Amino acid sequence: MSAMLDERIRFTEDYYATKEEVEQAYNTSLIDSIWDRIVKYRSLFTVDINLKSIDRSPFMLTLTKTLQNRISMCERKIVKIFIKYDKLCESKRQEFDEIIGLKFFNEISGGDETISKEMLLHLIRNDVSTFPGNLYPLYYYSSAWKYYKEHCYDNIDENLINKVYQRVIGGEEKDEPITYRINEIETPHYFQSDYIYKASPVEHIPQLINELIDFSKQDNISSLVKAIISIFYFKYIKPFDYCNEEVASMLAKIIMSKDDFDKAAFFLNFEAIAFDNSQRSKELVKYVQKTLDITYYVIHYFNLIEEDVNYILGLINDYENSLIEEERISGVEKEVQSIPFRQITSTNFNQSIPIDLQGKSEVALPVFPSGLDSNAIDAIVLNLLEVYPYLKPSQAHFYASHCTIGKHYTIAQYKKEEGVAYETARTSMDFLAEQGFYTKSMVRNKFVYTPIPRR
Repeated sequence: MSAMLDERIRFTEDYYATKEEVEQAYNTSLIDSIWDRIVKYRSLFTVDINLKSIDRSPFMLTLTKTLQNRISMCERKIVKIFIKYDKLCESKRQEFDEIIGLKFFNEISGGDETISKEMLLHLIRNDVSTFPGNLYPLYYYSSAWKYYKEHCYDNIDENLINKVYQRVIGGEEKDEPITYRINEIETPHYFQSDYIYKASPVEHIPQLINELIDFSKQDNISSLVKAIISIFYFKYIKPFDYCNEEVASMLAKIIMSKDDFDKAAFFLNFEAIAFDNSQRSKELVKYVQKTLDITYYVIHYFNLIEEDVNYILGLINDYENSLIEEERISGVEKEVQSIPFRQITSTNFNQSIPIDLQGKSEVALPVFPSGLDSNAIDAIVLNLLEVYPYLKPSQAHFYASHCTIGKHYTIAQYKKEEGVAYETARTSMDFLAEQGFYTKSMVRNKFVYTPIPRR
């Protein structure tokens, strides 16, 4: 029995192998019984993503225990990036944005060495009136990136996708019907078994886009996973005549931003996924079409995003350290609220929280008094997300600052203070109540939420 379990874990948790790779490992093609056991084990972690292939077969996603743990850890780092970026001064933010912009340009331009770094910085800063015609696509993308980083949309729909498309092609946003591709792309056969599509037949594009929109709103899947899958699906159906990669990259960022990662989502290198036209990428897309198992695509590109998140976190830590060093050299002592947020460790985390709030590591938090400063709240938010990784950042933030025993909080407060739509605020407060953070009751025809002491 242990040997059977070992092979299932070996080819799923340790490495998500294809059937061909399992055959190579055993040096035989007679592995049907072994593969059946592996597939059965994977079925325990299969998630319904409600996305179908062009020929209407459902895609499947396996969120292995190993992958789930890595995703949770990666998303906690993205939350740290969000908090740390918010603490940077304006000049440091601008420098940081420029470094991130150059990274995106490198992916979009394919590392074209004829384009100088100085010219790219001019595009990002928008401080020149004219530049070579071949740089306009980069300029349009940079402009769209800046715009959507500051304008978070609560609702992802066909109209938003149309506006993103208009911006990345250099047009102006207009409230007009979306214009999808009208020419077929090497798709002479429709709905043939095992047919590898280059793109969706044109008449099916609207339906497939609507299915992608519905998928982006699912709350049972990590937003990071949704972002990666949305890029796959966009490249798979190719809804526009051109700039599909740019729209896919921006849409992935918006999906993550909408799910409480705010500006931090716009720093992630989704362009490296969308603009990957390597042979490996093409083979991966074909294999997903063949097996309908989108897990292979997710794991492959999650590895890339995971490395990117570590790079971004290291970069923003460097900016924080430089600010601290500048303060030390100048001898200027700032107020606690204006000190850049430090990287939280087991030692300085407790230093950031008042002594009467410190609890044991196996519990979330003790009874909260009121009047916490912003640094204490930020530290509590990170701790909550580490203890309860299923919480969204905005839920953790609201609870950290609205948890005084004996007080009552409302959906309207959540909506206003977290800057979300009413429906998002309602579902978030209900979720916190379901998880035992609040009790929910009716007072004068409206629901109120009262903190529960967490011992």
